[in-house]
Amino acid sequence: MSDYTTNGYLISLLQKAASDTSHSDHSDAKAYYAKFRALEVEFFEKVHPFVDVGLAMNEAKISDGAVSNVFTVHGCRHISDLIKSLDKLSKETSGQSDTPITVLEAYILLCAAHVHDAANVLKREGHPERCNEVIIKYKELFISSACQQIYDVARVHGGRHPDFGKDTFRSLNVDSIKPPRLLLLAAFLRLGDELSENEERVPQPVVAHHEISDRSKLAHAYAKCFNSFELRGEALYIVFGVYPSEHNLSVTIDDKKISFYDFLEEKINVIDKESRYCSQYARPAFHISKINVTVRKYKTERPSQVEISEEFTLSLNHGYPDLDHSLCQRSPELTQKKIMTLAECFSVGARDTVPVLSIGKKGPFATILGYLKK
Repeated sequence: MSDYTTNGYLISLLQKAASDTSHSDHSDAKAYYAKFRALEVEFFEKVHPFVDVGLAMNEAKISDGAVSNVFTVHGCRHISDLIKSLDKLSKETSGQSDTPITVLEAYILLCAAHVHDAANVLKREGHPERCNEVIIKYKELFISSACQQIYDVARVHGGRHPDFGKDTFRSLNVDSIKPPRLLLLAAFLRLGDELSENEERVPQPVVAHHEISDRSKLAHAYAKCFNSFELRGEALYIVFGVYPSEHNLSVTIDDKKISFYDFLEEKINVIDKESRYCSQYARPAFHISKINVTVRKYKTERPSQVEISEEFTLSLNHGYPDLDHSLCQRSPELTQKKIMTLAECFSVGARDTVPVLSIGKKGPFATILGYLKK
């Protein structure tokens, strides 16, 4: 078995049903479990290890001599982390719902996690919808009757639909109540993908020996500072830990200076939007009404004591997820501080030096928004 073998909530649903002869889905669960275990071994050995290589080669080719982007890892480690995130979301939702995750839904979601980024091995562009190429190539590893459902869940985790733009879920013309609830599974995958960040996603051996783009520096710093997330009922709790190397990071992209806190603020905005977007389509089984964010600034590099800890709440509203106000305007705790940017919580004199963000309009992030999207 691979070092990344899945042992969490979703696979346990399959395993228990496969072992319980009295379970109503016993026969199906046996097939799902056996097929997934075979797929898992094959993908961790022959697919995921080459995704990051493919991404790097494609970026080097399109950089045309400029310093190229070095993505956070999208291979074995990311898939393993993503499945753990899906376990968290699925377990909490099942515990709060009258209709827990079914064995078929667990199988679809686990397989979708494995294929959603696999097409990156060729190129980044269009990889969500191109994951069908991977399913076709390895079709013997999938339950044939579930292939379309796996593809539908995986293809809407990002990108743009030709008719609906970024509203990719709209292309899933399915029932949101009757299992398999593809919209619910798609919401788990999309949001789980956004929340599966940690220091291990930074390809440190590459970074240590090669120059990387300023965009990559920001993305790597963000991955390092993402500590954890938890879903409790309808509340999402996220903790960030900022060390001096991230705190002091500032880059210039297209003649615009961007601090790490600028980037962190925009990434929190992305989580806000994705939470609202996924909640709209995943109701009634899944809904996030509030995001609690904790940002801890440490005195020195790891290990270190906390110097400043800032906690704030974002209450999610309804409708299309456009952000008409800045992060600091939407959080009551930050509004009371009368600050305009997150950086002001952690930098002396930042109020006079950090530009005010204009969310939803062209500003310092116009050049990096494409890089933020999964």
